[in-house]
Amino acid sequence: MRERRSAPRIPLRAKFEATVSTGDASSKEDTCAGWTQDASVGGLNIQARRELPLHCRVELDLHCTHPIEEIRVYGFVSWVRKESVQTHMIGIFLDPKHKDDLVAWRRMLVRRGLKM
Repeated sequence: MRERRSAPRIPLRAKFEATVSTGDASSKEDTCAGWTQDASVGGLNIQARRELPLHCRVELDLHCTHPIEEIRVYGFVSWVRKESVQTHMIGIFLDPKHKDDLVAWRRMLVRRGLKM
């Protein structure tokens, strides 16, 4: 299978808490938690116990270890794959409108070994 990713990725194991918004004015915000799997400058893959709606907006609070760092990024759910009864892999595309957060995200990835 041909690799579709356009940006280099690094393994990133960090706990996350996500606030999910579907954009529907009548719906309330929901939350989800789990672990990140890998990351690039444009997005990351996460693992959670429940699936998230495709294309919904998410606010991710990441809690990294070794070294300890916390960062908040914003993005959209780009794909969801069910791995098992209680595990879902989810692709998050980072929102380019949040430029300051993306700069901090890129710096964190470089500190963790991403080669650009």
